[in-house]
Amino acid sequence: SGVLMRTDVNQGIPGQVLVLEQSTDQLLWVQLGTVNTAADGSYQAVLTFPAEGVFYIRSRYAGGPA
Repeated sequence: SGVLMRTDVNQGIPGQVLVLEQSTDQLLWVQLGTVNTAADGSYQAVLTFPAEGVFYIRSRYAGGPA
């Protein structure tokens, strides 16, 4: 879970698509899927991993419309 924020006005950014990615080494990232931000900019996802181990997760935002 997280919140996509505009720090200049301290407000969440609604209706945006974020890409969720996973890595085991923080060098190679694999896309898991996408999530949409809610009205307050928040987002959440439930992830299931195929095995035990250390997994790094990040959300990537390409930016909004021009």
